[in-house]
Amino acid sequence: MLKQVLDYDDDALARIDQALDGLLEALGPLQAMTPAERRRLFKMGPKTETFCRQALLLMEANPDAVSPAQDLPRAQTHLRSVDRLRPRLQRLQQIESLLTDTITLMGVDVAERARIGFHVMRNSGAVKGLKPLQKHLGARYRRAPSRSRKG
Repeated sequence: MLKQVLDYDDDALARIDQALDGLLEALGPLQAMTPAERRRLFKMGPKTETFCRQALLLMEANPDAVSPAQDLPRAQTHLRSVDRLRPRLQRLQQIESLLTDTITLMGVDVAERARIGFHVMRNSGAVKGLKPLQKHLGARYRRAPSRSRKG
């Protein structure tokens, strides 16, 4: 259960949106890929990162053996950016996890209070307007017919 009531007013949401807009602006031109594009790429994942780092060091130590088309400075810049962005990505992932958990807990709170409130009203018998809600809930939670097993 949530320890406190969370209520995000328009001002708080505007500040959040402004911070997100500022983050996107600071990150510059981000690029999206389709799942198919991701699958086709030779990526620098955890298993290949050491190889990539060592290869770039070797290329830097042997500039005569490296074609300018390889664009070593570009690769070095991107590697530095990866190293600098990773901690920020981890923080964003922590924020995402906290936000997801908080939204889940707020939904649990709403569902629990609505369920209890509905049962109290239904059992009192004096509340008007429950029939449509009961019909909706009945359809929502109706059990599927059990299947008989053939022996």
